[in-house]
Amino acid sequence: MYTESGKPKMILRESSSAIHMDVFIALIPLLFMAVFSFGPRALLLSAVSVGAAVAAEMLCKRLMGQKRGFCLTPVITGMILAMLSPVTMPYWIIAAASFFSIAAVKMPFGGLGRNPFNPAAAGWCLMALCAPAKMFSYPAVQDWMRIPLFGAGRIEYEASTAALLREGRVSMASLGDIFFGRPSGPMGTITVLLLLACCFYLVFRRAAAWQIPVFFLVGCSAAALMFPRAPGVLWPLASEIFSGSLLFCGIFMLTDPVTSPKRALSRIAYAFLAGILTIALRHFGAFEQGAPAAVLIVNAMAPGLDMMFYALRKGVLSLYGKG
Repeated sequence: MYTESGKPKMILRESSSAIHMDVFIALIPLLFMAVFSFGPRALLLSAVSVGAAVAAEMLCKRLMGQKRGFCLTPVITGMILAMLSPVTMPYWIIAAASFFSIAAVKMPFGGLGRNPFNPAAAGWCLMALCAPAKMFSYPAVQDWMRIPLFGAGRIEYEASTAALLREGRVSMASLGDIFFGRPSGPMGTITVLLLLACCFYLVFRRAAAWQIPVFFLVGCSAAALMFPRAPGVLWPLASEIFSGSLLFCGIFMLTDPVTSPKRALSRIAYAFLAGILTIALRHFGAFEQGAPAAVLIVNAMAPGLDMMFYALRKGVLSLYGKG
């Protein structure tokens, strides 16, 4: 979607609304799985996150004098933040992060379709920096009966697959357990099979560019094979790819049509770089997860990649014409 000068055209509201609806639909099964795995607190935590994001957008629109019609983008932002959080995350923290995502990362740039950075990725980084102990403490999946709606309760915590890799170990869970949601982790990321089904749905509906999740996984795999964090080859690689927020971010955050490149070659470079950065942040970063931070970094590169590949294409065509 480019003009003759190479500048991207504004995304049409009709097409963007359809994309938002498809993303919302794809998030619903993850929410159901989170409630099934962790109990009713998962639903209440998601509602708080969504409510704070919607309230932030309504307030900002009022202050900016914009039309205050309802749209799905703050709902999606709130749901993504909830899915990337442990079910025990305090309600006030996720509410603050959701409010920040909309009020500080989306609306100051003009609102829908104009934000250069993914709001949910910024909200995740805020929670990780301000409350790392809460952000990376995961209750056991089978312990959901002990997770109260309010208060701490007697909750059994266990190390996530990403945390074990950080220590140079691999999870004892089988590949079947990983695919069907046995290991602990962020409440919307534990079931790999469901995440892959969501990816297929978004690509089939053309709500996500297929190049991005595919080459993101290629980049992650290449970096993980070159710099393994545990003995072995296949099982450490599978543990790296299917642990934590990595797959979720590649499907729901990197593919955001507003903050990702618009050209096919740009998308490939963007996704591949994001994969390498994700593994690098896991190796050298302060936290066990790195994908949301990598999303923010490559968001900043997206316009430059589009311009670079547009200039490269024009140069090649010019040389071919002269030839």
